[in-house]
Amino acid sequence: MPSRTIAVLDLGSQTFRLAVVTIIDGCPRVLLSRMCLVRLSAGMGDGGLIAPAALERGASALEEFGREIRSLGAGSVHAFGTEVFRRARNADVFLAMAGERGFPIRILSASDEAALAIAGARACLDQEDFPFLILDVGGGSTEVARVSGPAEHGSTSFAMGAVNLTERFLQGDPLSGPGLEGLSRHVQGVLAQSGISGAEAKDLVATGGTATTLAAVSLGLDLYDPARIRGRRVPKEELDAVIRMLASMPLDERRRVPGLQPERADIIVAGLVVMRAVLREAGLSSLVVADGGLLLGLVLNILEKESGCHVEPSRARGLYL
Repeated sequence: MPSRTIAVLDLGSQTFRLAVVTIIDGCPRVLLSRMCLVRLSAGMGDGGLIAPAALERGASALEEFGREIRSLGAGSVHAFGTEVFRRARNADVFLAMAGERGFPIRILSASDEAALAIAGARACLDQEDFPFLILDVGGGSTEVARVSGPAEHGSTSFAMGAVNLTERFLQGDPLSGPGLEGLSRHVQGVLAQSGISGAEAKDLVATGGTATTLAAVSLGLDLYDPARIRGRRVPKEELDAVIRMLASMPLDERRRVPGLQPERADIIVAGLVVMRAVLREAGLSSLVVADGGLLLGLVLNILEKESGCHVEPSRARGLYL
């Protein structure tokens, strides 16, 4: 019989994710993995307010998650918020709505978010060639971490993500050359002051939805397969080709591209442009995709704290969320 079942939620600016994990004979097993494209930060702009429609989308996603969690009998529920909750002036409104639905949310600091994303990415890949960079392009922010040893890292968070950059620069259909050029210049300017170019990194590990979508599109996957995504290496030429292909398409055509979720089609190009800029700034010729990031890091952390279950890397690499 299962000794412990937990539910962990990663509530991002673009995506809400849920994992329900149980411990059987000392081994973790994933009972359920769900993702809902909520886009909580859509329309926030400089005003910093989560829009009423976005609040409703988020509440509906939590209600759906709640039904699934109850059906699986999770003994504890842990919900974590990221950049949108750090930035929104009315985040307390959503926190109250979530609490009423049984989801008290802990807002992660940028440094805690980066550390947990690093733990998740490292757990799913056999990456020990130090130093290397870990990149997570989210809906509202981008995190870049330099991992210089098994327990040594430093991270930087940038308040630019696929949603807010799309709203600011990419409004054409198909996307205009000037918009793309303006986006690239802006991102490169932000990164130029980051110190990435001096990191002397040997590799770039990309995690999060932008990275996994890149791999899925590159592979032309009609059905998402995490086993094929994890560890997929993408040369910069392949990344450039995917950006050119998607940017040249009208939105309706982009929504039908294999490997690309229709709800992500309007913002994916901005996320990939950020990824390309980081790759160039670091002076690297390719990146490797890690499907385990923040959510896996959170799951492993909660399992160890609540159940005393330390998941060895060999076992963690068998967890697909």
